[in-house]
Amino acid sequence: MYMSNKPDMERVIQVLISLLEEQEHVEITYTIEKEEDKTA
Repeated sequence: MYMSNKPDMERVIQVLISLLEEQEHVEITYTIEKEEDKTA
C-alpha cells in the first residue's frame, strides 16, 4: 500500500463519496480548493 508523509485527502474524499453514493444511491459533486492555488 502506498503511503506518503501527508494523507492524500482528495483520494480519501473520493473513496468516502463513492461509498456514500453506493449507500444512498445518489451522485455527489464536490470541489477541492488547494492552498497552493490561492498563492498563484
